[in-house]
Amino acid sequence: MVSLVLCHYLRKAGKKMILDPKFTVVNIAGEYLAIPVGNENVATSDMICLNEATAYLLEQMKTEKTEQELVQLLTAEYDVDPKTAANDIKETMRRLASYGVVKQ
Repeated sequence: MVSLVLCHYLRKAGKKMILDPKFTVVNIAGEYLAIPVGNENVATSDMICLNEATAYLLEQMKTEKTEQELVQLLTAEYDVDPKTAANDIKETMRRLASYGVVKQ
């Protein structure tokens, strides 16, 4: 099972989300992190730990993606069924949106 850290409003068909350009995803010594970048984020020093699957999705979200596109990407890359992937993606993106990492 793939455990992820997307928003409930993605349920509406056609809604897309994207990685906020104020964040970048990095791999440091095998640990994936979403970190704020740029001068405007100096006050935001929080780094968000990610698992490999979430980091993979965020890398794909440098361009807008729908929930269905994310499910397809996740199931093609990892051994997870579409229903589980969709549920995990919804919860993950909800959390990431609350931190400002992804936006609609």
